[in-house]
Amino acid sequence: EAPAYEAEAVMGYLSAVGVRTTLNRLPWEAYHDAQVANKTPLFLTNWGSYSLADASASVSVFFNGGEDDWSRDQQVIDDLKVADTSTDPEVRKANYAKAIKRITSQAYQVPMFSGIRSYAWNSDLDFKPYPDEIPRFYEYGWK
Repeated sequence: EAPAYEAEAVMGYLSAVGVRTTLNRLPWEAYHDAQVANKTPLFLTNWGSYSLADASASVSVFFNGGEDDWSRDQQVIDDLKVADTSTDPEVRKANYAKAIKRITSQAYQVPMFSGIRSYAWNSDLDFKPYPDEIPRFYEYGWK
């Protein structure tokens, strides 16, 4: 769940330019139902991308033309189809870059924060991080 202070900061900025807002904190299921029914013109949420460090696990989830795609921008959808189905790293990179540039220029999504999760730190801890950010506590121990 996104922190309320992030939403309150955005509400303050919108109020300064004359846009009235109301903060409604909802459980994911209720929020998602309202979003799919097009009853959430602006919202703040978070996404863990299934702990996958790949654009397909974040950008493509929200901009592929599915029910979670609020912009339904055909240019973005087309770029993501190419990127998501290619095994060529350069083709993927170029098409994700085009899609993200369009998403950013149209402000379809505005990243507000990046969460960092700390578990433990001690120089005597035998710890190996993984790119998927999933801690494997059963592997850790003391040196």
